[in-house]
Amino acid sequence: MNNILHYNIKENGVVSSLPYLFMAVFSWCGSYSADLLRRKNYLRITIIRKICNTIGFVGPALCLFGVIMVGCNHIISSVLFALSMGFNGFISAGFIVCHMDLAPDFAGTLMGITNAFGNISGFLAPYFVGVLTQENETLYRWTLVFSSSIGFYIVTNLLFVVFGSAELQHWGVASNPENKEMDKIPSSATN
Repeated sequence: MNNILHYNIKENGVVSSLPYLFMAVFSWCGSYSADLLRRKNYLRITIIRKICNTIGFVGPALCLFGVIMVGCNHIISSVLFALSMGFNGFISAGFIVCHMDLAPDFAGTLMGITNAFGNISGFLAPYFVGVLTQENETLYRWTLVFSSSIGFYIVTNLLFVVFGSAELQHWGVASNPENKEMDKIPSSATN
């Protein structure tokens, strides 16, 4: 934004906060829609998660492609960056909540394990961007960065669509005496 588009983010806090505002709003909308689909039994939970995840990954990929196409137009680029983060908010109803779907009693442990591996990109991505753009920040170099991001979005979404699941696993509920006692009570008595 600063070196290529000559956009001073320090002087424009609104523009720099828009992507996060969009992400929050899209996340709420996506989560509400997913809950509605689930509550009405329109789709299986795995399908709902895959649809939301696809919106959350393919949407940003398309927006980043748009950023590449518009070049140095800082207004359209800013809008596309905000939309990109907005669409990414759909992952809140995508893969992010699969831990709860798969194993409600072990969701915290699963989240810890997956975040440990998932956060590796948190230090590899800035290094990768630094290698590509170090002392050579050009539009072409940033196109490489955005193209790589597009590739990661598409490939990781395809992996989730093909292999992902949100169905409750048999090991996902802890076996304890309280659960077994609840199973003996007729469902009409618990309502």
